[in-house]
Amino acid sequence: METLIPQHKLLVIKTQPHVLKGRKTLYHSVRWAWRINADRARKADYVLGCVGDVCKGVFVVDRWMHATPRNFPHFSDPNSRPDFPHHRPDRYGFDGHEADYKVQQVYVGKLLPEKQQGGQNPIRYIGC
Repeated sequence: METLIPQHKLLVIKTQPHVLKGRKTLYHSVRWAWRINADRARKADYVLGCVGDVCKGVFVVDRWMHATPRNFPHFSDPNSRPDFPHHRPDRYGFDGHEADYKVQQVYVGKLLPEKQQGGQNPIRYIGC
């Protein structure tokens, strides 16, 4: 598999297959409740949604918000993940949309650079 070559400032958010299955779409799997450095995240041109070390989608962030039920009412159902508090003002989520097709082609289906792989932290900053 080809390794992606960063051409932009990127925030990488890695999710797991079981989260993807539960939230139905990659966008909903990566957009909510991350412990991030908001200043660095705002510098990113794109968010890469990755499963494992493979990029599966690219998103443009319209705005970052604290992860609270008011900002993300669709994630406030306690049955969706009873072990996870739904009021997380110490974490962030975003509203956004898929990047255009040309940008998707640069990253989707490619491996993260080796220094961005592995580790326990699901957040990686590349160039920001």
